[in-house]
Amino acid sequence: MQILKDMVKSKFKFWFKAALISAFVYITGCAETPVREINKTEMDDFLTQFSTLNISDFDPFMVSDVTMIDFCVDKLYTDDFKAFQNTDGEPEWYIADSIVDKAAVKYFGKNISNHQSTEYYAYKNGKYEVFPSDGAGFTFCQIDSILGQVADTAVLLVDVYDAPSTFNGDLHSKPETWVDFPEDEQPVFLKKVIATVVKSDDKCYLAGWRIYTDF
Repeated sequence: MQILKDMVKSKFKFWFKAALISAFVYITGCAETPVREINKTEMDDFLTQFSTLNISDFDPFMVSDVTMIDFCVDKLYTDDFKAFQNTDGEPEWYIADSIVDKAAVKYFGKNISNHQSTEYYAYKNGKYEVFPSDGAGFTFCQIDSILGQVADTAVLLVDVYDAPSTFNGDLHSKPETWVDFPEDEQPVFLKKVIATVVKSDDKCYLAGWRIYTDF
């Protein structure tokens, strides 16, 4: 009986949170704007960019400068390494804050108001300092369900998976299809996230990201 009560309580907490987030989206959105269609594959790919770099949690429309800085420097290092500069013989590489700011607008729809050092990157003379390192494996996202949607803003329940670097299967296929791969090469479920996404003029911006634990 206690197990049943816990399950009911967990489900109630889940839908209560979903309702609050959806209400927030409705209040901050524009009810007159038509709801934009969500392409699951495209949205999976968009959200994967953030899960891969382990972005910090933030509430809808309240992303901090530090969160944007850490993500954008990581993203640029992964996708646009030629944007970094290096002095011959020195281990560190540098990237200008103006380039990081452009990335913030691209992925979050807003500028960084205060460039600063973070836990991971030192900031000085208008540049962020990076020490290259090797990585293994990767993470990716799949939309579980749409919790709420108003105008151009959607609240999504997202599954995040961790995969070894050797996995070359379809990231958009159902998890049960991955059993065809050797066990040590199969993706494993990592966490659930509630993501708030704004889709405007064929562009997507991440407006909220928070790990969901009550499932």
